[in-house]
Amino acid sequence: MGVLTLLRGKYSEIIGALLLLHWVALLIDRLTGKFLYNLLWMSHIGLLLAAVGFLRRNNLLLSAALISVFLGHGLWIYDFAMLMVTGASPLDYSIRPAGLLQVPLTSHHLYLAPLLLLALWRQRKISPKGWMVASAVFAFASTASFLFVSPEFNVNCIHSPCEELPRIFPFLQSLELNPLAYFLLANATMAAIGFFLPNLLLLRLFRPASNKGSRRAG
Repeated sequence: MGVLTLLRGKYSEIIGALLLLHWVALLIDRLTGKFLYNLLWMSHIGLLLAAVGFLRRNNLLLSAALISVFLGHGLWIYDFAMLMVTGASPLDYSIRPAGLLQVPLTSHHLYLAPLLLLALWRQRKISPKGWMVASAVFAFASTASFLFVSPEFNVNCIHSPCEELPRIFPFLQSLELNPLAYFLLANATMAAIGFFLPNLLLLRLFRPASNKGSRRAG
């Protein structure tokens, strides 16, 4: 049975249920460790969006989930690949978390984006509104992080640039903004660069397949 076959029909619901179980396992772990705020990271929210999208066979939610994690998980995959090839982790992501249980709990950073890409490729469609849903979800998550989570944990990099970002964008090292100004800038930047640009890229990626299909049908 091919991978693409698993992404349609009743198998979509099976995948959705497995993803939901993964998210519930994360919820239990965060509740047990008393750091529930960790679920506000877009990586975990993207997992929940994907679970519901597969269960409901909803292209918009699947598109939003892929766009939500496209760049972030792409960096995780790059970092993990470099770690496997060279033995060094360029971005120093926590790809080897402490504790045996944490390894499968963290695994969605590696499998979720490819899985969503395959699923949407099978559908030959990505919703152009996906970036708007991703932006709205991020605005909610970032606002909750800004208001209720200590800057020490910097969930969604909403209080200051995450540690690895200045290594990619050196100008961030000297960036000093009012916390509220940085919060608004971070939301605008994520909407424009984190979600809108991946949406355009994915639309271009999917359009040729759709056009070819329509020409053959004609």
